[in-house]
Amino acid sequence: MANAAKHIHVLDRYHLNNKITMRLAGFPEPVIKKVRKAVYTANWDALTQALDTCQSLAVNDSSSELGRPSDRAEDVRLLRGYLERNWVSIKPIADPALHESIHSLGCCESNHRRYTYRLKREGRAWSKRGLEAMLRIIDCEQNEDLIETLNETEMLGTTFAPEVAETAEDDVNLQALGLFKAQPTTHVGVRHASLGGNVPASSPMGQLNKKLNMGGLF
Repeated sequence: MANAAKHIHVLDRYHLNNKITMRLAGFPEPVIKKVRKAVYTANWDALTQALDTCQSLAVNDSSSELGRPSDRAEDVRLLRGYLERNWVSIKPIADPALHESIHSLGCCESNHRRYTYRLKREGRAWSKRGLEAMLRIIDCEQNEDLIETLNETEMLGTTFAPEVAETAEDDVNLQALGLFKAQPTTHVGVRHASLGGNVPASSPMGQLNKKLNMGGLF
């Protein structure tokens, strides 16, 4: 990361342990434990000795427990090459001071979506300059010091200073005026009426009124 005080690349334990388990599957457990101990203590001499033992077992084992000798010898060779290529990134695992200061996976392992998805959660291709700028902004956002950083740091050749608009004392509070409230809607409501209230009961209208009120038609 840009402006970082120190950068230590460490091979994560999950992938390292998975590689050892896959390549040494079927070998005697005591030998596998020696390999793991040598790896996690960053003891290259002990690791070489343990891998030599695995190589010897793969070539000289006459039983079928380890599988074909050529295949098992190839597994040991591949594991040895993997550990040798990544030894610089494996050695820091044995440093107790590193574990005291780091309590989770690195940001590129567990939080890469923060960087690849930008702030709008959309994947994009990057130019080198654009990537550097966005990484700095996201880092500041996560650390909650974006404003302080913009005030104090010259980023990409431009000094940023946020402008804060001052509110006048006599500014009108538009929300208090109710300009953004929904206007009430006028409803007609329920209409009330009567049928034949002032006609004789013996008249046709009176008979109809009687039927309706007594439910005679239904």
